[in-house]
Amino acid sequence: MKIRTKLALRYTLATAAVVSVLIAVVLISSYRNRENEFYQLLESEAITKAHLFLNGNVDPETMHQIYLNNREFIHEVEVAVYDSELRLLYHEYHGERYRQGNPGNASQYSRR
Repeated sequence: MKIRTKLALRYTLATAAVVSVLIAVVLISSYRNRENEFYQLLESEAITKAHLFLNGNVDPETMHQIYLNNREFIHEVEVAVYDSELRLLYHEYHGERYRQGNPGNASQYSRR
């Protein structure tokens, strides 16, 4: 193999390796950034809804309307409010509204 071919091959491999590493760094940091942003937004929404519900300022019917209006901002996310003994007080579900005495516990909605 000629020296010229060897140099061209080495340069090509080195460039491909550097570009691959840079792409991997960008993809990983983008993934982490999206994940962090999602969970910050989710936590903010959960805190807001818990304050509204637990302070008694908003009834479950209005809470459900807020949920239906915000579905386009956070997709496939449901907020559940529990008391200190992990009894379900309020849960958002597509088309289903809060029912007083609705059985449930935190373990069935735990993050997997």
